[in-house]
Amino acid sequence: MKAERIFAGFSKGVLILLAAGAILATLSGGWGIPALKSPHDFGYLLDNPAKPGMHIQGSVLYTYDCFASEETYTQRSDGTRSMGKTSGFYYAIPSYDGVIGLRVSADDYGDMEDLLDETITYLTDGTEPVTSVWVDGRIGKMDKSTRGLFEEYLLDMGFTRGEIADMGDPLIIECPASMSQMKVMFLVGIGLILLAVVWFVINCIRYGRAAKRAQAAYGTAGTGYGQADAAYSTAGTGYGQAGGYGTQAGYGQAGGYGTQAGYGQAGGYGTQAGANAGIPAAGRKLAEAVPNKRKIWLTAVIRSLVVALVFLACGGGISGLSGYASDLSGILFLIIMFVVIAGGTGLYTLRHLTERMEFCEYGICWKGRFYSFNDLGNISWRSISQAGFFSRDKIDTARGSFDVTYLDRPRKAYNQAYMDQ
Repeated sequence: MKAERIFAGFSKGVLILLAAGAILATLSGGWGIPALKSPHDFGYLLDNPAKPGMHIQGSVLYTYDCFASEETYTQRSDGTRSMGKTSGFYYAIPSYDGVIGLRVSADDYGDMEDLLDETITYLTDGTEPVTSVWVDGRIGKMDKSTRGLFEEYLLDMGFTRGEIADMGDPLIIECPASMSQMKVMFLVGIGLILLAVVWFVINCIRYGRAAKRAQAAYGTAGTGYGQADAAYSTAGTGYGQAGGYGTQAGYGQAGGYGTQAGYGQAGGYGTQAGANAGIPAAGRKLAEAVPNKRKIWLTAVIRSLVVALVFLACGGGISGLSGYASDLSGILFLIIMFVVIAGGTGLYTLRHLTERMEFCEYGICWKGRFYSFNDLGNISWRSISQAGFFSRDKIDTARGSFDVTYLDRPRKAYNQAYMDQ
């Protein structure tokens, strides 16, 4: 597949679907991917090593003390802040490798404290806990601040630094508002991306077919002019040979106007060999406006960088995105989403590399289509400023507006074709 066809495949609809799907998949990906996996309960964690990205679902069996709490507040413009509100608590729970963390909401604090008392009783006389705290979440790596508090707690419990190091990177179980909702959001995002891919392929196929028709029209037209010149010569010879009008060598016959070798027939624009049968001939090409490659590439890079920054912001920055990359699937997901969002935006801009405008004797050829001057009517140029920095250049005609922003000096080519004669 040629690069031009790939660029042409990125329409506005494709980009919108890609952006919407990528945003949904990115926001939910850290939870959506584990939600697709088979869940494990807390009994499994007592018999098997905990790994980042695992889906944990079930009632907490035992718990140790709360080692940290999470507080939310509002920072005011004058530098003061509102009263803090505790939104979550961090507990240490036993696991196969030693101890891992568990974050619960403030609503579960009372039950976790009851479970803590029952765990102490279990360690004393073997009475199993009866309090149930339901958890549906994923295992991830602790952030730096939580990790420091967790390691301090382990030292207070009697663990040595060597034993803490042997446990590996501290892990924690975190729960969203709803894992099922995250799963649905993730699947919808992936579905939108797949739909965008299908739309992209359809656009590429359409562009390829249109390009073939346009290429056939342009290529045959050049031959048509040559045949027409031969027709003039033959017609002249016809006067000397046949001596009268209407003969085989005269006007209207194989060597004359309007025949297979003349204008408007198989050798010209708009004929059976052209892109649109029956339309007026384009005539000679007087000038051409080609893509402004420097402007297109610069715009593509700027847009990709802006979208990349938005991607980072939506994911909570570098530290926030690191939570997604807790395992290989998460890393691959981040790479794919980044390429889809930033790369897709850049490729959408690069589609302008396929644009060119040809100014001919009897009309204008734009994006593989011929528009006669009768169809275009009055032609006017206008420039639309955007935020005082970017501008868009358009040609207004009776057939609509042609966006020539990314062509290299199209107005100069227009003047060269029609004003400098």
